[in-house]
Amino acid sequence: MPSGNFDIVADQGSLFSFFMEYQDSSGNPINLDGYTAEMQVRRSMTATDMLLQVKVGGVTSGGVTGQFSSTVGGTAGHGGITLNGSSADGTKTSNTEVGQTGGIFITVDHKSMSHIPSGNHFYDLEIVGTTGPERLISGRFEVLPEVTQ
Repeated sequence: MPSGNFDIVADQGSLFSFFMEYQDSSGNPINLDGYTAEMQVRRSMTATDMLLQVKVGGVTSGGVTGQFSSTVGGTAGHGGITLNGSSADGTKTSNTEVGQTGGIFITVDHKSMSHIPSGNHFYDLEIVGTTGPERLISGRFEVLPEVTQ
């Protein structure tokens, strides 16, 4: 099944947060225990360098150059992807406590967002389970320029 298409508009230099729920075809949330996830933002769909990489447990941005490659690392930031997380705070200590089955909560700190050049870019979000990677959503990632510096 093709991935969903969702365009994101984010502010340069501001905290970025995004929440979605992964569901089956009947609308039931899918438990994401044992999965990993990654979101990448690039200038174009075919660009080799990344502007932003968000994973379970971490964020990497391009730093002062704005972009980085898989061989020449970027600048570590704060945030990441929480699976089975909630939109309230993205934390999960067990399936019965804070969290939401199927919840995918993404956060990127303001400093990392300040490194992303303003303009229209592209992203996708993939999860990886026992059957391999699956692209959930993709689309345009527009970054509005920061005026106050």
